[in-house]
Amino acid sequence: MNFGHILQLLMDENEITPRQLAKALRISLVMLNNFTRCIDEPDFGLLKRIAAYFHVSTDYLLSYQSTSK
Repeated sequence: MNFGHILQLLMDENEITPRQLAKALRISLVMLNNFTRCIDEPDFGLLKRIAAYFHVSTDYLLSYQSTSK
């Protein structure tokens, strides 16, 4: 799963509308829609704000799984 799909899943699970999330993150609705449609990705600062908003890790948002033990 990629970032846009994970973001959409989090919004659906938490019953957050795109407009509500865009307002909370202080970004445009167009920017948010570009993320969910996999047209664009957030910078590091915004990625951290999204993670904090949903109480998840940035690794989760990026679908990163460590292979080291």
